[in-house]
Amino acid sequence: MNLPDRCRLALRKAFTLIELITVIAIIAILMGLLLPTVTQVRNQANRAKAKSDVLNIVTAVKSYYTDYGQYPGPSTAPTTDQIIGPLGATPAAAYPNSYLMDVLRDVTDTSPAWMVSGTDNLRATVYLDVPNAKSASAPKGGIATVAIGSYNGHAVNVGDFIDPWGTAYFVVIDYNYDNVIDPTTGNIWSDVNTASAATSVVRAGVIAFSLGVDGQLGTAVAGVGNKVLNATSSAAASDDVVSFQ
Repeated sequence: MNLPDRCRLALRKAFTLIELITVIAIIAILMGLLLPTVTQVRNQANRAKAKSDVLNIVTAVKSYYTDYGQYPGPSTAPTTDQIIGPLGATPAAAYPNSYLMDVLRDVTDTSPAWMVSGTDNLRATVYLDVPNAKSASAPKGGIATVAIGSYNGHAVNVGDFIDPWGTAYFVVIDYNYDNVIDPTTGNIWSDVNTASAATSVVRAGVIAFSLGVDGQLGTAVAGVGNKVLNATSSAAASDDVVSFQ
């Protein structure tokens, strides 16, 4: 085969510009179809992890109650339901997430001692075993190891238990021991579209929840403006992950 024949054969085997553009366009279309699926799978995995975490928190608090006959709480024992979570967030937490997690994990990341009578966890029982977050500067899941002024829209304290999206979990504890979480506590799930907010009570001693991927409580209710937890009201549907649902 002479040189011109070999050149013509090589040209026939090579991609033309139109063929190359076509291949690139097909790849771009396939990537466009695939990315939403990957995002959806990731969000589903994060929701499953958050659901497991909030159930584990509730179980840990209940186990503590079984052992000590009281819920883990501050040295000045409150007599009304209290929200525990990231400070400076909505809903407004009375105490940081880290205080409660230190007691349940039997560690001393924070001070002073938080428990009633200052005894913390006398039996040194590990009620909640959680690894540290993989990234200190951008924690998504696990225990925060450094304080961050604002991450994902909320402050992070050392010892906070962080959800898969970067916000500390919220916990509401029934400190008046009536086995009912008051729906007006922080106005977190009152059915604000009706006058019968009492129908939204949760008969439990403790609940836990994550704000979900958007880092915000519930969704804005039309005509009201404030946000409520996704609980019994269809108007409050959101991406929140809640232990009692």
